[in-house]
Amino acid sequence: MIFLTVIAALAALVWTLGCNSRASQIAIEAADRQAEQNQELARLDREHASSRRELIELHQQVQQERQSLSGGWLDLHAEQQEVIKERRTESLVVKLAPVLLALIAALFVLRLVSNWLDYQSLQTLVNAEPQAVARLTNADLLPLPTHPSLLPPGEPHESPRDDHDPGA
Repeated sequence: MIFLTVIAALAALVWTLGCNSRASQIAIEAADRQAEQNQELARLDREHASSRRELIELHQQVQQERQSLSGGWLDLHAEQQEVIKERRTESLVVKLAPVLLALIAALFVLRLVSNWLDYQSLQTLVNAEPQAVARLTNADLLPLPTHPSLLPPGEPHESPRDDHDPGA
């Protein structure tokens, strides 16, 4: 558009100046130079627009890669936190395992000692004299049988010793 305006202005100038060939020649050369400059500016404009489009596309690609990397970093961070949590749990179990084993062993020993003490008390009762047993159990009100039986008193029972004949 500018090019056409300049040419029209130059043509009007040439028309008004008349037949002066030198002035016409200068006007025509100026119009040609202006046309070349306009064509060069249009070419540079097209290259600039093309470069801008390429720059915008590259910027969009960089943004997409950034988003992808950011998502990857977030995933990596989440996995790292999970591994740290698992290690803490494993570490706690490893630290508590000896304590738990010691507690179990202590309970086992206490149970053995308790059983041994119960056995010793029973042995003391069995080996004690009837008066001592009566004192230990406060059973002095009840007479102690010399041969205890599981059957109620007064019912006949057979002893395995009665059936066994030592001479036979």
